[in-house]
Amino acid sequence: MLASRVIGYCAVAAVAFALGRLTATPQPSAPSASIPPVAASAPRPSVNASTAPPPVEPAAPSPPPSAPPSKWSYRVEEDQMGKGTANYASVKSSNSLTFDFPYNDPQEATLLIRKHPRFGKDVILSIEHGQFLCHTDSCSVLVRFDDGESAAFSASEPSDNSTEAIFISNFSRFYQAMKRAKRVRISAEFFQEGQRVLDFDIDQFDEQAFGLVSK
Repeated sequence: MLASRVIGYCAVAAVAFALGRLTATPQPSAPSASIPPVAASAPRPSVNASTAPPPVEPAAPSPPPSAPPSKWSYRVEEDQMGKGTANYASVKSSNSLTFDFPYNDPQEATLLIRKHPRFGKDVILSIEHGQFLCHTDSCSVLVRFDDGESAAFSASEPSDNSTEAIFISNFSRFYQAMKRAKRVRISAEFFQEGQRVLDFDIDQFDEQAFGLVSK
């Protein structure tokens, strides 16, 4: 009797165990802890120092434009009477003159600054051929420095009465204005030609080269 109960209980337990296995919900498996492999990056191309472009250097600044050369010419001569040296500075006119026959060849005028041990300091205006209209006593010329107001200067003929030159008076007044100017225009009267304007580039006058100031 007892043995049959034990057998019955065992059978029931076996059936219950089997049913439990059949009805149990399967548990999801834990995710794998392994790390997927990382794709290897492509190697960087090596840079050869000899083929690398040189560094760009900043361009050097352009030099300032040089000033045009001076139009002045200078010379020094010994006085024939042994009184010392004579200094001359001269410049040719920027424009040319053309007169009627017989002076119809184009010509330039000359502005001469002279410092002479016997004759003193002078401003001399001359042409190659032609006749300044200046009386024996005196005449006048109109002078304009740069773009300033024109002013009258008295003038006179040379002592030999030649007609190709005149002496402009008041050296100090003319010279001081000339040193500060770059251009001078002089209007003078010529025989049978009327008034003509002579234009001179007087920039960069060198007093040391002329000899009025010591070096």
